[in-house]
Amino acid sequence: MKVREVEFEILGRKIAGKRWGEEGGVRVIALHGWLDNANSFDFIAPVLPELDLLVLDFAGHGFSDHRPRHTPYIGMLNIQEIIGVADQLKWENFSLMGHSMGAEVSTHIIGLYPDRVERLLAIDGFAASTSPAQALQDIRKSIDENLHRVSSQMRIFNSREEMAERVAESTGQTVASAQALVERGAMEVPGGFSWRSDHRVRWSDALSLTDELLDHMVASFKGEILVVGASDGSDWYKPTIERLHETFEQLNYITLNGSHHIHMDADTKPLVSRIRDFFQLGAAG
Repeated sequence: MKVREVEFEILGRKIAGKRWGEEGGVRVIALHGWLDNANSFDFIAPVLPELDLLVLDFAGHGFSDHRPRHTPYIGMLNIQEIIGVADQLKWENFSLMGHSMGAEVSTHIIGLYPDRVERLLAIDGFAASTSPAQALQDIRKSIDENLHRVSSQMRIFNSREEMAERVAESTGQTVASAQALVERGAMEVPGGFSWRSDHRVRWSDALSLTDELLDHMVASFKGEILVVGASDGSDWYKPTIERLHETFEQLNYITLNGSHHIHMDADTKPLVSRIRDFFQLGAAG
């Protein structure tokens, strides 16, 4: 299946990614999880040839530019860049597929741009809502960290294999899927290998929502939403998604067996089958 590296200049900064499939297919922007990169979708993209699938590296991840020191890593800037990319492609309408943090950012996009997004498929993630007091505290923490926290040096590893093993140990995913992330995320440095990502992406984000605001965002979106949870995945978003699932008919929530990286680990066929149904692609050829 055809795949090519792509780059976009958004407000003077490079946003990189990979484009799978052919122009004229179903337009989908795919967004990876925290600390991952565009290789996150390498395991399922080849079996979705009907999609014109654009997989982006968030700023500070993969081959995308780092943000200047005075600019924090916050979700609203990610959203601005994603919409900027869609504008450059002249994609007035498109769908979203996001994993973990990518699913969270996608949730905000459907609330801000419900007129442009047709469908949202979220893989083990969604926006999590909180109290007004906690939302304000989260914003303050993000500001304080960006003002006062000092970036530390990225750890140096002896080999890419060691990096993949460390990722697998930390996240619970397989070494094979971790190797795919390392392939795009690692760079050679004096003394070995390290991550090309910006250390500051590990700091707090200010992408917090109250129950009322999240409910409004989902209610304003008229397209279909499918959230695919992983049986052995993350729990941070599940109380919110279980509440929303009971309220909104356009939101479907299912759970498949697998790890948080269910789109990369073990057998991806059950997930791919759900994706094909959701985007109305028909049975695989």
